[in-house]
Amino acid sequence: MFTAKLEDEASWKAACKGCTYVIHCASPWWDEGYGDLILASTKFVVNAAYECGVKRFIYTSSYETTYEDPDSATMFTEDCKADSSGKDSYVIGKIESEKYLEMF
Repeated sequence: MFTAKLEDEASWKAACKGCTYVIHCASPWWDEGYGDLILASTKFVVNAAYECGVKRFIYTSSYETTYEDPDSATMFTEDCKADSSGKDSYVIGKIESEKYLEMF
């Protein structure tokens, strides 16, 4: 297991070097505006994983990125996408991170 600082891009490159698999399950949750750090840190780790030749990247997100109605009996799939309007910065950061990850 390797660790890196969310806000430190270079630490992600060092942590991913020589890895076959990366599981990214870290996320800040402390004050307003952390959505930007969620997106930035996700970019740092996935870009580092890609550059280091990682074979499998696993990203944990939030159920709030997949639904509009929490009381719905809907089966959630990768095709379910929540709208970011009215969401807090945590959810917006997760939604934007998922959009970025779709490029890989």
